[in-house]
Amino acid sequence: MVGYDPREPLTIEPPLQPFQEAVHQANHAIRIAWAPTLNGFAPVESEIERVMRSALDKAERNGATVAEACPELPELKSTYITLRALVWEAGPGRLPLEIQRHFKATLAENIDLGRSLSAEQVVDAERNRSALYDNCRRFLERYDVLATAVVGLEPQAVEREYPLEVAGEKMRTYVDWLKFSFLSTTTSLPALSMPAGFTASGMPVGIQLIGPPRGEAKLLAAAKVLEDAVGFVGNTPIDPR
Repeated sequence: MVGYDPREPLTIEPPLQPFQEAVHQANHAIRIAWAPTLNGFAPVESEIERVMRSALDKAERNGATVAEACPELPELKSTYITLRALVWEAGPGRLPLEIQRHFKATLAENIDLGRSLSAEQVVDAERNRSALYDNCRRFLERYDVLATAVVGLEPQAVEREYPLEVAGEKMRTYVDWLKFSFLSTTTSLPALSMPAGFTASGMPVGIQLIGPPRGEAKLLAAAKVLEDAVGFVGNTPIDPR
């Protein structure tokens, strides 16, 4: 995040222009692709979609262009789940057994999935990841950011491990309700979530923005435009006490 370091091969040199400068120079005439469900990939309750759409309407009145559009996302779920399982197996799955025996069921299941993967499944996931990246790269040549949900429902009781249903769709596993995190993670595209408004019951709603490859400056500038339009500036932070 702060520049290249040879100990971490994925680090890159810092940008020539500081990100803060890109935010200061943000142009309200941004192009936003709006895909509340990522073309049906994940469910969103109507109240959540309403709040996000309201935020985008305000940005449009300030000069932004919003178009309903989504890149093709073939095999996104299977690609993400496969690559994720590899990470779990390679990390906590290699800890001593006396530690692993304390893992909760969902973590143990993730590790077991990683151990069961075939070479063909891993190869397919890597090929699919490349295709997903190219689809998004080309798509984001026409738009500055892709806007979608963070999660598809209001905050739930903290005692519940995960929601069992979203917008009438059953959640089979605890990652199913987090499907909006799959795209940027799989493609390594920069993404952020930011406040968009509140539901009728007073619950906060976020909106996710995904930018082009190495497009952090463009992403942050777009977020500033949306933040200005929604009008939360000066009203945060909120004292948690």
